[in-house]
Amino acid sequence: MLKTVLLCAVSGVISGMLCNLLVSYLQGTSDTTQKRRGLLFCTFFSALVFALIGLKIGTGLNTAPIYAFAALAVCISLTDIREKIIPDAFIVAGIFCAGCYILFSFVLTETPVNVPDAIIGAVAGSLPLFLVDLFSVKVLKRDGMGYGDVKLAGVCGMFLGGTKTVFFLVTAFIICGAAITIPLILKKLKKTDEIAFGPYLCASAVIWLIFGSEIIGLYGNLINATA
Repeated sequence: MLKTVLLCAVSGVISGMLCNLLVSYLQGTSDTTQKRRGLLFCTFFSALVFALIGLKIGTGLNTAPIYAFAALAVCISLTDIREKIIPDAFIVAGIFCAGCYILFSFVLTETPVNVPDAIIGAVAGSLPLFLVDLFSVKVLKRDGMGYGDVKLAGVCGMFLGGTKTVFFLVTAFIICGAAITIPLILKKLKKTDEIAFGPYLCASAVIWLIFGSEIIGLYGNLINATA
C-alpha cells in the first residue's frame, strides 16, 4: 500500500509539473515568479490528491478518469486563480473524463455507474449556481457566479451523482467562506472583489469523490446512534 501511495504521489508531482506548463503556455505567462508559484501549487496539490486517490480508491485502468479529472481540477484551479476564468476547453475535457468514468465502470467493473443518477448530479450541480448567477445579475444588478463555475459544477455532478452533489455544493461554499473570512476581516479583500470560485468547487469535488461514501456512512451511523 505504501509503495502504491508513493508511486501515486510521484505521478502527481509529474502531473503537476505538466499542468503548470500547460496553464503557463495557454496564458502566455512569462513572469518567472508566477511560474514558480504555479509549479509549487500544482505539484503539491497534484501529489496530495493523487496519493489520496491511490490510498482510498486504488489504481488501474478503471480509475484513470479519476486521476485525469484530478489533474484537470488542478489546471482549472490555477487558471481561475490567475485569470478568474474557466476555459471551455477544460469543461469539454471534464465532460470527456466523466464520460470515460461512466463507460469504464460498465466495461471494467462489476458496479457500473447509475447513468440517470449521473445526469441528475449534473443538473443538481449546475442548476443552483445558474439560479444564483441569474439572481445576482437580474435582481442584485451585480456580477454573478460566472458560467464557467456553473458548467464546472455540472461536470463534477456527473462524477458524484445526485446525493453527493448536494453535499458537494454546500461544502464548496463552506470552504470558500472559511478561506475568505480572514482576508475580509483584515481588509485584504473587499466584498466587491471578484473571487475565483473554481478552486473551491474543485477541492470540494475531490473531497467528495474520494471520501464521499465514507462521510455519508459516518453521517448515517451518527443519525442511527442518536435516534
